[in-house]
Parts: sequence; C-alpha cells; structure tokens
Amino acid sequence: MHHISSLLAIIFLMTLSNCDSSKKTQQNNPNAEFTVLHKSEYGGKDGKCYDIIKNNNDRTQLLLSLNLDEETAQQLKGVDLNTHTILALHMGQHNTGGYSIDISNVEENGDTTYVTVEEKGPEPGAMVTMALTNPYCIALVEKNETIVFKANEK
Repeated sequence: MHHISSLLAIIFLMTLSNCDSSKKTQQNNPNAEFTVLHKSEYGGKDGKCYDIIKNNNDRTQLLLSLNLDEETAQQLKGVDLNTHTILALHMGQHNTGGYSIDISNVEENGDTTYVTVEEKGPEPGAMVTMALTNPYCIALVEKNETIVFKANEK
C-alpha cells in the first residue's frame, strides 16, 4: 500500500512539473517589438504581396528591387538576420495617391509571429495625387520560425 501511494505521489509531481515547464517554453508576447524602417507611396511591387527576408540573397534582391535612399539601404544592409527578419509589405498598384500600408501590431506566440497589417485608402472626396502609386512598408521583427500576416480588424 505504501508503494502505491509513493507511486501516485511521483506521478502527481511529474504531472505538475510537466505543466510548469510547458508554460516556460510557451512564449506569448501580445505586443512584441517591431520597427518600421521605411514607408513610401511609390516604388513597391505592382501586385499585393508580403515578402519575408530571412537570408542575404533575399535581402540583396529586395535592395535591388526598391529605389531606396542611401540611409535606408545601409540600415537594411546592417540588419543581423540571425536575430531579426525583414518584412516588405506591398499593397499593389493604385490609380491615385492616398493609399498606405503599415503594421499596427506584432504578437509572438511560441515559434509563430503574427503581424497585423493595416491598409488605408483615401477618404471619399479627398484631394489625392493623380498618379499611379505602389505603396510599401519595410519593417523589422525578431526572428521566429513562422510569420503569419493578418488584416487589421477595424
């Protein structure tokens, strides 16, 4: 009888320690840090897409595809891709100005980072540039295994 109670006590303690360790490994940060390096109404891709830059080849392609000022280009070249990921959010081509794309929040949950993307258009009747625009945004987030994009629910 003493062995059974000892065995039950050990199982109970193992169960408690397993629950506790899972909480320690589960990282949940609803307001993770991110940095917007550059935004522009002009120069993004013609189609809507989100690029995740995790290696030097992809960073080089991004630098070649965008017409960036020297300061922004140097910032991108200086990003440590071992600790951060570069995001390039392209809104696609629009017939007028007044459009923008941005990040409103970043949330980390374990090995997944959720990026909330906010797109804005011109207010009805607003004075806008009558030119083709291709809004984009370049941002940095902490490196994580998976990045998921979601639209801002407003």
